[in-house]
Amino acid sequence: MGLQATNAGIDFQQRVSAYMMILMEFDMDISLALQVNKSNTIKEINFEDCESIDDLVITLDSGKKIYFQMKRTISLSDDAESEFYGVCEQFVKQFLKQNENDLAYILATRTESSKAISVKLKRILEGIRLANNLEVIDKLNREERTIFGKVSANIKTIYKKYTSKDISDDD
Repeated sequence: MGLQATNAGIDFQQRVSAYMMILMEFDMDISLALQVNKSNTIKEINFEDCESIDDLVITLDSGKKIYFQMKRTISLSDDAESEFYGVCEQFVKQFLKQNENDLAYILATRTESSKAISVKLKRILEGIRLANNLEVIDKLNREERTIFGKVSANIKTIYKKYTSKDISDDD
C-alpha cells in the first residue's frame, strides 16, 4: 500500500472517530447512527485499542462495547491473503474472547467500496439482525447467497483454524 493510500485510510478512520466523538459529546443515542437495536450513549472511546478489532472501540453507558474495523475501500473475497479475509479473522478472534459485553463488530467503509460489501452484505446482515435468526438466508437471491456463502466460508475456516473444531449454530 502506498503512502497516499495509507494517508487516505487514516483520514477516513479519523473522520469516523470524530463522528463518534460528536455523538459522545452531545450524549446522542447511537441506535440510529449505528443501526443497533439498543438505545444508548457513548461513555468512552478508545483508538487503536489492544483488541482483535482495534481501530476504534466505543463503550456505551450500559457497559456494552462496539468494535470498529475501518477500511476506506475493501472488496469481498474468500482469499486468505485478502483484506476482507483479514477483517473476518479479526472478528472471529474477538468473538472467541467470549466477552459478554461485546454488542457489535462493525466494518466501517465508504460507499466507494465494493457494492457486494457496502450494499448487499449490509442488507443481508441487517435482515439477519432484524429477524434475530438465520431464516432470512432462505429468501436470499442467488447473488446474495454467493456473498453470504463467502462470508460464512471465511468465518468457518477461521473459526476452525483457531479452535480445531467446526462452528455450530449455537456459536
